[in-house]
Amino acid sequence: MVRAMNAAVQRGQKIPRLQLDQLAHQLHQIARDNDKTRSLMVRRAQQQRAHVDQIIEAMKGGEEAAPLD
Repeated sequence: MVRAMNAAVQRGQKIPRLQLDQLAHQLHQIARDNDKTRSLMVRRAQQQRAHVDQIIEAMKGGEEAAPLD
């Protein structure tokens, strides 16, 4: 839809207000979806980081308990 509108503008055509409103609504929805996706990705990365930190701490604890021969 954006490409079609860009092409129409380049040809000097007027874009009806309804189409502009529809495009604005679609772009707003895309932005909300992107924000939601970004938030979920950040949360998942934080969970993975916490899990890795737990593994590292467990490994450090195992090293301290191991005898030094």
